Amino acid sequence: MSEEFSPRNAIASRISGYVYVVGLGQIPIVRAFKDANTTGNTTIVAAQGSGQIIRVIFASVVCKSAVDVYFASNSTQISSTGGFGAGGGIIMPENVHGWFQTAADQALNVNLSGNVNVGVNVGYIVIN
Repeated sequence: MSEEFSPRNAIASRISGYVYVVGLGQIPIVRAFKDANTTGNTTIVAAQGSGQIIRVIFASVVCKSAVDVYFASNSTQISSTGGFGAGGGIIMPENVHGWFQTAADQALNVNLSGNVNVGVNVGYIVIN
């Protein structure tokens, strides 16, 4: 996109469901959710194609029972581990710079330390 960055564009982008990335222009925010319930990795977002990176800009995690949770790029940990009690969780509000991102050509997974029901919601952009 040839549009120049300005504060006005940034505000309009956030309202309309886009994030402005310098050099790439406006990129749409995509949303996904997953109810994970098994030990190990569960895919939230499949790999997006050759050279594509998934950058998470907001997320929430809610746990029915006590469990440790982290996000992974395929099997590589890309976030800190959260140890949550029953009914616990976390909300990561919008961060246009991203909370974490996958490596190119890799899926975004959530990893659980036990067979516990965990709801995960993410907002992400795909960049290359």
